[in-house]
Amino acid sequence: MRPDEQDLRKLLTQAMHGDGEAYDEFYRRTVESVAHYVRRFLPDSAVADCIQEVYLRLWQTLPRYDSEHSSLTWLFMLTHRSIVDHARKLSSRRDIPTGTLPDGVAPPDHHLSEVSQITLALPPELRTVLLLSAVLGFHYDEIAEIVDCPVGTVRSRLHAARKRMAAQLDEPSTTAPTLYRHSS
Repeated sequence: MRPDEQDLRKLLTQAMHGDGEAYDEFYRRTVESVAHYVRRFLPDSAVADCIQEVYLRLWQTLPRYDSEHSSLTWLFMLTHRSIVDHARKLSSRRDIPTGTLPDGVAPPDHHLSEVSQITLALPPELRTVLLLSAVLGFHYDEIAEIVDCPVGTVRSRLHAARKRMAAQLDEPSTTAPTLYRHSS
């Protein structure tokens, strides 16, 4: 579930003007969604480091935040970039970092449903748009901004992801309502 955009935008604007409590509240309201998303791409041992990097990047780029734009789109663009950076680091190293999860982040559920297992098996570019749309509720144009691609590419990736999911679940893609979240 997405936190309220107007409240988050107000908190970031206050944080831009030096209000540390507003930044802390923004963190508390968004960290669980960020953690949920990050867990779908990185091993458990890298989740804490990635989340920490996301909020460090957020703090560092706060002066450039435009309060006329979506705070969540901006946050998830930073999150997506951090995931890509961490995945590259992990693929080039043998040792995987160990860390503790930040305050307010629940440990992952190790008993994954069939749908979750199939989702994790999708290629990252398909999994990304599917999770941003179906799980986090972003609109196509927001997803395009987050992953830095045209809206048409988002639509085709979502179609491909849904088709693969439906094939794995052995049902027609038009009868998979939990995978469809119509956005414009």
